[in-house]
Amino acid sequence: MKKDISLKKLAQLVGGREVLAFSVTVFGMSMVSALMGSALSFFYTEVLHIAVGAVGTIFLVARIWDAFNDPVMGFIVDRTHTKKGKCLPFLRTVPVPLFLVSIFMFLPVRNMAQNAKTVYAGAFYILYYALFTAVDIPFSGLPSLLFLDQKQRNKAVSFSSVLGSTGSILPAGLYFALVLLVGGSEKSPTGNFIVAASIIGIGCLCILFSSKYLKEKIVVPPRKERFLATVRPVLKNKPLFLLLLVSLFGAPMGMMGNALVYFTTWNYADTGLSMAFLFPALQITSGLSWMISVSLVPYLLKYASKKNMFLIMAVLGAVFNAALYLVGFQNVWLYMALRFFANFPGGVTATIASLMLADSIEYTEWKTGERTEGVTYSVVKLVGKTSGALTSALTMFMLKTVHYDSEAMQATLDARGSISQTYPQVLQMIFILMTLTMTAAFILQLIPMLFYKYEGKFQKQMLEELRARRLEKDGEVRLAEDAGADGSAI
Repeated sequence: MKKDISLKKLAQLVGGREVLAFSVTVFGMSMVSALMGSALSFFYTEVLHIAVGAVGTIFLVARIWDAFNDPVMGFIVDRTHTKKGKCLPFLRTVPVPLFLVSIFMFLPVRNMAQNAKTVYAGAFYILYYALFTAVDIPFSGLPSLLFLDQKQRNKAVSFSSVLGSTGSILPAGLYFALVLLVGGSEKSPTGNFIVAASIIGIGCLCILFSSKYLKEKIVVPPRKERFLATVRPVLKNKPLFLLLLVSLFGAPMGMMGNALVYFTTWNYADTGLSMAFLFPALQITSGLSWMISVSLVPYLLKYASKKNMFLIMAVLGAVFNAALYLVGFQNVWLYMALRFFANFPGGVTATIASLMLADSIEYTEWKTGERTEGVTYSVVKLVGKTSGALTSALTMFMLKTVHYDSEAMQATLDARGSISQTYPQVLQMIFILMTLTMTAAFILQLIPMLFYKYEGKFQKQMLEELRARRLEKDGEVRLAEDAGADGSAI
């Protein structure tokens, strides 16, 4: 009884039972995706000992498949029509196969032949992405179907962002410490499987059970347009094109996240510092910097336009990360402090790009007369995931160029040899992935942003025209209704 009462109070505090259930769904999805992002490449290369080049190929193929699967899944959802709605049926069924496929990805199949392990890992990785997309895309369309009141919708999105961030931080921060506790080593096959299966299980249960407390309020008839017809208005969106280039050129920033697990494993191996400490410490440092920078964006925009603030922060980001490379990583505490400042500009530029993306929706309406939120975000995800696939693969291929071999490096460490003296080129490449790739990304993003001109006077005039069109359209509707009501029109 006490538990029920406390849950009711919590639901009332956050804005209702559905807001709480919606947020718990985000928490579960974040746990699963964060685990895959932070631990899977390590498991493949360090535990299963799959060659880094092969892992890069797996990531490339699977993530490109996932990118093109997004608009297809959106097309399927728009044509779904059941008693439970168009989106919720996927959240109430897909988590079960998602859980099963996900835990198979962490099975310790070390005794398989190298080629067999590669095929096994690739097949289940592709299946995972297909199933996660079958949850992610339907979920993206839920807010407007669940929360008709704008204030409640804002509460839901706000609270779910907090819970989602928590769901992302927990696996990244605790995974390797838990593996060490369960298996005695970060590379323990059994420890990795047990901890991964537990985190995935909790995440999928959150999605499955919280979705039972959700109900779609709007019945949306299935759409009948052809796929290409829904994309055509987006192709006329010039600011969106520039923002897609900004997203594409910013993709190398993801290489830092891909390399972090290797950086914390090897670059400080000679110091005796445990990866179980370093990995969460750097994740938390970067996360705090990001959260602070995002929260400061509204205040920063009081002093400059979105475009100018983006340009300023991109320059600072390039300079800070280049300086971090020159300082080096030998002193872990100094590196951690400098990483905090080097990460700050990225949070600002990412947030400003998101605000500009919302502006581009109105540009499409102004240009074509159609609002295209769904298709626009689908295209953005397509570009983001494709570029992410390329950078994930490129991270592995760059490690391959310096003959990265985790088994040989571990043997050197076990024999009490020096990693920094035996494999200096490997540590240097990892550090380049952690710093200079960020510098390159910021510099590349400057190019399309310099041509962005859809703000200020242009945007003000565009919004005024849109407002006038909407008022005119509303007036025509009222006249037609009035004419029908007094019998003057048949």
